Order: sequence, then structure tokens, then C-alpha cells
Amino acid sequence: MSEDSSNKRYPVKGFFSRNIGWILGGFLLLCFLAAFAYSAVMLNYKIAIIYVMIPFAVIFLMISFYNYKIFAFFIFIYSYLFCNFSILQPWFKTGVGFDFLLYIFISILLLDTIFVKRKINWSYSRTPALLLSVIWFIYTLLLLFNPVSRSTQAWFTSVRWTSVYMLLIILFVPIVLEGKKEIRIFFNALAVLTILGALTAIRQKIFGFNRFEWTWLYAGDHYRTHIINTGIRYFSFFTDAANFGTSMGLSFVVFAILGFSEVKTVKKIFYFVTMVLSFIGFLLSGTRSAIAIIIVGIATFVIIVKNSKYIISLGSVMIAGVLLLMFTNVGNGNQYIRRMRTAFDSEDASFQVRVMHHAEMRKYMKGHLFGVGIGLAGGKALRYVPDSSLAQIPTDSWLYSLWIETGIVGLSLYLLIMLAIIFYGAYCSFFRLKDKVLRRYNNIAVSVLAGILVTSYANEVLAQFPNGIIVFICISIIFITVRLDKEQEQEKIIT
Repeated sequence: MSEDSSNKRYPVKGFFSRNIGWILGGFLLLCFLAAFAYSAVMLNYKIAIIYVMIPFAVIFLMISFYNYKIFAFFIFIYSYLFCNFSILQPWFKTGVGFDFLLYIFISILLLDTIFVKRKINWSYSRTPALLLSVIWFIYTLLLLFNPVSRSTQAWFTSVRWTSVYMLLIILFVPIVLEGKKEIRIFFNALAVLTILGALTAIRQKIFGFNRFEWTWLYAGDHYRTHIINTGIRYFSFFTDAANFGTSMGLSFVVFAILGFSEVKTVKKIFYFVTMVLSFIGFLLSGTRSAIAIIIVGIATFVIIVKNSKYIISLGSVMIAGVLLLMFTNVGNGNQYIRRMRTAFDSEDASFQVRVMHHAEMRKYMKGHLFGVGIGLAGGKALRYVPDSSLAQIPTDSWLYSLWIETGIVGLSLYLLIMLAIIFYGAYCSFFRLKDKVLRRYNNIAVSVLAGILVTSYANEVLAQFPNGIIVFICISIIFITVRLDKEQEQEKIIT
């Protein structure tokens, strides 16, 4: 007897055989709902929420095993939205969660490769950027044996941002952003996240901080750097206003380029709206150093774009803006414009304090060619070496932090690597890339890297979520665009 005739004869049996997956899923859902109800009444609402999240987490992991790219995008979204989730839950550590998600992602790739036998194009990851990041990682690994370093624990805690994240992201991004479609999805996801970040800051400006944000401001003395005599510096859901302002400046560069380059009207409007909101967020943050991302990023784009329309329009706007800030008092009635103007004032009190701190660092760093040890610069070093003189001096700079931790040798190596990547990307934009869309993505990545590198002098932007992650992704995009363009040219020759 065939299965169809059996199902007709025994309709109940046929129903169960056709819907066994849904029945088991429904049964499991009922079990979890019952566990949730019991936990909520008898135990704790937090445990109840965990019970509810388990089936969704399992389903999401199953989907991720089918398509690992989905999980990779989830990690990026997590690094953005949860960069300061400790505001809501003080016990939460974004870095620990990010490491855990990376571990799951690597496990998914291994299981896919070994058991599912899915072909992953690992050859895409063999780029000059990977070689450079390996060289940088090896250097930081050798610093574990630096005789001057006084804490191994500091090395293990801090080396993640110094070199490990850079290495892993440059290794994995090329197999995730394999084509134009994935790169476009990445930038669109960044646009949505940027809008959420800017709107959160606007909400803080209009309606004020909520109770969690007020608690965060005063529990850790963050109010000293956010509620100042020039006004309130808004931070959205980021770790602080400096991180938020840097991210908004970065997004302004990205979506200004996409907005001016996009042909389709709907997309152009979407990118321009994102650009405007990111600029508003940048102003609300009161982060003066982030203006370097906008100025240097747009200037870099104007140089490499090879398009007279953009050179004239964007170049004129940028020059006019800088001149207005430097040599006029236009807009001084607005507290945010007034604060931005002080970024060009060499007599500014905050700038003078930085100069004094840097002078003290140079005094202590004499003779330390390889630095004093990773993780032993600035305030974070107080946890490991509270008696260190350098731990008492705020670095206020990613580049100065690298100099103290890895020495002049390490800083020189790092700058050579970053500059090599920037100049390579610019060279490819000038002479190699034929596809307009790929050249646009390459220009964005190069402009962001140039702006961030300059801003790193005044902020530790490359050691924070989400900016550090976005920058490492941009490094990968430069080499992805080169590969895709080469593949397209080869296909044209074949056809």
C-alpha cells in the first residue's frame, strides 16, 4: 500500500507524518512557556526570560549553520547595539560576549567544513592585509616576553584590541562579504544602526536621559566629561560621547560618499537622510576630535575620486566649512558649533592638558624602544600596576597608547602597516579598479581609514566597539573590491 493511500485511509496518521516537525516544535514551545510561567511565579523573571530565549537561540543557531553569513552580520549588529549594554545590566561585558560569539562563529565554520562539507572560499582571505595583520600579531605576541612588562594578565586582556580582533576580522570578512551584494548589505545595515544611534541621542536631547542613563552618568563619574560648562555631551547607547561622536563622524563620511555617488533616487535620499542624522549626532556628542574624520575623510575622497564634479562641490563645501570655523564667529550662538570651533584653537585648555600629558609620557618612555607592555598604558593599567607612573597619565590617544605599550618600534610598524593599506587602496582606485560600484566602496574604505588614523591621535577610537570593528571591516573591503574587479575583468576576457 502506498503512503498516499495509507494517509487517505488513516487521515490522523497522515496528518502526524506530514506535520511532525511542527508538532514537535509546538510541544517544545509549550514546555518552554510552562517553564517560563513557573520561573516567573516561583523563581526570578530573569531566569524566566532566559527560558523564553533558549528556543529562539536554538532556531537562530540552526539557521546560522545553514548560512554562516547571517551569524556574521549578527555579530556586527551586536558589536554596535550592545557596545554599552552595561547601562541596563552592569554585569554585562560587551567584550566577553563578542569573544563568545566569535567562538561560536569559528565553530560553525569548522563544523561546516568538516561535517557539512560546504565549500568555503578560504582563498579569498589570502590577502596582503592578512599577511600584514599576522606580522603585527607576531610582534605583539613577542611583547608577551618583554622584560619591562610587569603584568601578563594585562597582555591577555588588552591584546585583543591591539592585534587579535584585527587579525580575525581580516581573516573572516572576505568569506562573508564575498560580493557586491554582501558589501551593500553591510553598508545598509550600518545606515540603519547609524539612524538608531542618532535618534537615541536626539531623544536624549529632547526628552532627557532615562533613569539607566542617569545612573550610568553618576555611578562612574562619567558626568564629569559629559555634563560640562559648555553644555551636555550626548552619548546615545555608546560607551561615551567620544565613541559616539567618532562613530557618527565615520558614518557621515560613508553616507556622504554613498549619497553623492548613488544614482537611484530612493537610495540617494536614504543615504542623505542617514548622512544628515549622523552629522546631528556628531554635533550632539560634542566630540571635537571627531571633526578630523569628516575633514580628512572627505579630503581623501576628493583626492582619489577622479571626478571634477565631486572635487569642486565637496572640496568647496569642506574648505568653506573649515575657514568659517577657523576665522569667523559664524554660528557661535549655537553651543555645539562653538565647541567644534575650539578644535582649531591651539590655546584651548583641554588641548594644553593633552600637550602636558604627552610631554610627561615622553619623559618616562626614554629608553623603552619596545614599550612597557601591552595593557599598561593609561587608566586601564591601574588594575594591574596601580603604582606605575604611566598608569596615572591619561593617554587620550590610541597612537600614544600604542607607543607606550609597544614602543617606538611597535608604533612605527603599526603606522607603516596602516599607511601601506591606505596608499594601496588609493593606488587601486586610481589605476586598477574599473567597476564604478567597486571603486565607490574602495573609496569609502580608504577615506574612513585615513580619517580614523588621524583621529586616533586624539582618541582611542580603534580600541572600542563598534568603531574598531568597522575599521577592520573597511580594511578587508579594500582587498575584496580588488579581487571582485579582477574577477569581473577576467570574465569579460573569457566571454
